[in-house]
Amino acid sequence: MSQTLEQLKTSLLALPVSQQQWLLEQLGQNIAKLTSERELEIMANDPHIQAEILAINEEFFEVELDGLETL
Repeated sequence: MSQTLEQLKTSLLALPVSQQQWLLEQLGQNIAKLTSERELEIMANDPHIQAEILAINEEFFEVELDGLETL
């Protein structure tokens, strides 16, 4: 572990437990968000998923136009 991380750890341990808990929750939420965004990015770039989305869009194309007047 780097010296900077050790110093940060020491500083964080000096905080009251309630503040440590708040910080831990914030870090957890941030990690979950970044993980979800990365997973979505991977899925969006997956050729199989892109093909499936295209097939779904084609299947529902007529339904989307149902009831709409042409301009």
